[in-house]
Amino acid sequence: MAQVWQADDALLDGLRDRTVIGAIITQVTGPDFAEANAREACKTKRQIVRDCLTGSNRRAKVEGWVPRWLRFPASS
Repeated sequence: MAQVWQADDALLDGLRDRTVIGAIITQVTGPDFAEANAREACKTKRQIVRDCLTGSNRRAKVEGWVPRWLRFPASS
């Protein structure tokens, strides 16, 4: 899936669960950064993920990220 799928605003705007957003931030930025931003609002966390996936706002661009539930074999 990583070769053809890309996260877009539809995915990120649909995220409302703090646990899911926290897990995605951990996957995209790493556990230290996720821990430092654990108390941020969901809107802020979604923007951090967007910035990492696009490489904007001085964030390192993450290439080929796919949520764990879309990988093969799938995991939770």
